[in-house]
Amino acid sequence: MVAAPTILLRDDASLRVFDTGQGRPPVVFQHGLGGDAAQVAQNFPDGPSYRRLTVECRAQGGSGAGSKRPFSIEMFADDVLA
Repeated sequence: MVAAPTILLRDDASLRVFDTGQGRPPVVFQHGLGGDAAQVAQNFPDGPSYRRLTVECRAQGGSGAGSKRPFSIEMFADDVLA
């Protein structure tokens, strides 16, 4: 079961961010192209030793696409860094 997301607004896209676990330091995990936060949770289950942060990329999972184009790996990386 994936926890409820926080919404991150980037440009005009609503991106879902999942924050689970209590450990330190936080670790950012990114799903594969076309995936979602559930993909990350299946491969890196909750545990006491780390805090998992997952951003669902634009137009993937439950995140909105926004109007900015073209999509690129650089755009997805900038979204994660925000």
